[in-house]
Amino acid sequence: MWVGDCGSYGGCLLPWGDGKTALNLVKELAKRSDKGLVIGNGCKSTGEKLGVERIPHVKGQCLAGYDPRGLKGTGVTYATSTMGADHTCGNAIPNPANPAYNPSASTGQGPVSQFLQSYFAAIDSLGMCLFASLPLLDIPELQKNLIACVSAKFGTPLDENYLTNLGFQS
Repeated sequence: MWVGDCGSYGGCLLPWGDGKTALNLVKELAKRSDKGLVIGNGCKSTGEKLGVERIPHVKGQCLAGYDPRGLKGTGVTYATSTMGADHTCGNAIPNPANPAYNPSASTGQGPVSQFLQSYFAAIDSLGMCLFASLPLLDIPELQKNLIACVSAKFGTPLDENYLTNLGFQS
């Protein structure tokens, strides 16, 4: 967060390395004080209020720890997802199941981002934890087990494309 930037708001809210002040700022959130409201509205709003010139966000969503400069597919996800810089809707990182994928290539990222966005939309729709769903990407045979579970739950046969189709419908 940009509370350490000395913008036009009246100085730094958080001097570098000051843990006590950081904890007090978190407490300000709970109090809904002026400072708490400034930092509680997300990085874009906070940065604008503090007069910060460069705020790393896409569509108001602060960048996560996944830098799109090196993870081009994640950058495509940030640019095309409804949430902006939301790494949970399609973080395109190296994967053993797809050793040919080059996350820093300047081309070919669209299909990877599109697949991941539809896959994670399906996972979200099922109420499943994103982290619990990652092995299904590494071991595609496991997807059949998840589809079988959903099929059993709803008493309806589902085809092998169920997750992809669900993600596009979500």
